[in-house]
Amino acid sequence: MFDILLQHPETADGGAGDRALAETLRRLGNVHLISLLEQQETELDRRKRHFRSAPLFRQAAAGEGFVWAWVDPDGIVRSFVLRDEQMELNSCALSMARLLSSEPIPLPRPDEEGRSRGLIAFAGRGGVVPALSALDFLEGRIPAGALTGKTVFLGVTAPILHDFHRTCHGLLAGTRLLSACTDTLAQHRLIRRHEGRGWRLMLVLLGFLAGAGLVRARPGHPWAALGAGILLGGFGWAIVLFAAGHALPPFPLLAGLLVAGLSSIALLRLVQLLSLQTLQAEAAAAGQVQRQLFPPPVWNSGEYTSFGCCQPCSAAGGDYFDVLPVGEEETVFLVNDVAGHGIGAAMVASMLKAAVTMQQDRESFSLGQAVDRLNTLLFRLFRGRKMVTGVFCRLEHRTHRVTVISAGHVASMIVRAGGTVEEIGKPGLPLGVRATTRVMPIETELLPGDTLVMYTDGVVEMVDRQGNPLGYPAWMNLLAARAPLVPDTATVGDLLEKVHAHAQGCEATDDVTLLLLHRKTASATLCRQFDGDGALPSVGCSHSTPNHLPLGGPCG
Repeated sequence: MFDILLQHPETADGGAGDRALAETLRRLGNVHLISLLEQQETELDRRKRHFRSAPLFRQAAAGEGFVWAWVDPDGIVRSFVLRDEQMELNSCALSMARLLSSEPIPLPRPDEEGRSRGLIAFAGRGGVVPALSALDFLEGRIPAGALTGKTVFLGVTAPILHDFHRTCHGLLAGTRLLSACTDTLAQHRLIRRHEGRGWRLMLVLLGFLAGAGLVRARPGHPWAALGAGILLGGFGWAIVLFAAGHALPPFPLLAGLLVAGLSSIALLRLVQLLSLQTLQAEAAAAGQVQRQLFPPPVWNSGEYTSFGCCQPCSAAGGDYFDVLPVGEEETVFLVNDVAGHGIGAAMVASMLKAAVTMQQDRESFSLGQAVDRLNTLLFRLFRGRKMVTGVFCRLEHRTHRVTVISAGHVASMIVRAGGTVEEIGKPGLPLGVRATTRVMPIETELLPGDTLVMYTDGVVEMVDRQGNPLGYPAWMNLLAARAPLVPDTATVGDLLEKVHAHAQGCEATDDVTLLLLHRKTASATLCRQFDGDGALPSVGCSHSTPNHLPLGGPCG
């Protein structure tokens, strides 16, 4: 293969030297010549010019074909033009490869302008094509027989002749580029390059469908699905390239995948945001209804007063407290904690309110039987899938005795007037876990100045930034420091402030509920106010907060 254009005017006589060269070409019968195709574009038309060797050499050579290294828009040569359908010409690499190969060489589909192009496999299967110097043969350093059975590309590689081309492997001489293209065809390593608008549109559509489908299939992990789609797309592109010999433009596929994937993620996040807002609105409405079920924070009756508040960690919580009169001489106090948060827990808490109210209206009220009936009701409804912890206290006003039943709840505390703090209540199973439950009541007496403190685990499990909970010792110290513990807005507010101070600014992860039952001292019991002409002096009196305080008071 002569990578040299032997040019003369078509009618010129090159003399004896040209005739001798032509005779040598004819005698050898295996020398192929190159020609050049030059395409010129103007504003009016597009023209092609064909530069060929002189007729004397064309007639003597075994074949002829054009050379056309295709330059991509970035100035790099990656492919070679194999055939021009408009001029019905083959490239010299195609002609030579067909002579060397025993199998037919299929051509890629021509583009809109009739050019068939294929990507060049620069790394040949037999290694790098060696470059030999003509002087090595002329001076005898390499015998002529060394070329037997070889395909020789005769050309120039001197950079001064400017026959160099920019490739993905750097600058390559035109002769080496021609040999790489011929080797690609002869070894059947031709890669068909698809760059038409139809292919790009199809790849964009494929990427769009893949991106949207992957995100939709894994809505819980959309970014992982999109990343997996990119990896799978690259893997498939490599299989099509190396196994099937088709070079598809990767950017339309990637663009479609990213646009569809990111759009789907944005739409998914929008739907999730709207759903969250709807859920928050429903939770706020449920919480508003739930707050209407709570009793007033302050209760007063003779020697006793109580103060209760609930501080949910979300719009609707699972904590519930209540104060229920039973007859004229008894009152029931209870604090319940439904497992979980949100609307579901609030609904269970509301159901408990209705169930407890029904128990209150019975003629012969028994605290143990009431707790047992609540357990049976919860187990029938939820079959052990929802549990409720709680503490139930029955106060007998005349005897000043309290009966406490704990159902899997945190231990209640009695803060004595002298400052000691005692735990009360035996541990038991939460309500709703089993069909039957064992009730273990504990009785004690409230002395003047004593306070029974009922609360939920959100108090002692309040954690700081390091994850350390408040704990029972610290909570008992807070209670003992305020003995005698008279429940009012200031006292309960101060307790909750200390509890939240332990969190160091972290948001609470559980509802916080307090219900304090206090027996007044003698001086407070005798304190009265009269309308009319006279009034009993109220020196030393501790007045309770009015009953019309809104729910939560200091918890708000």
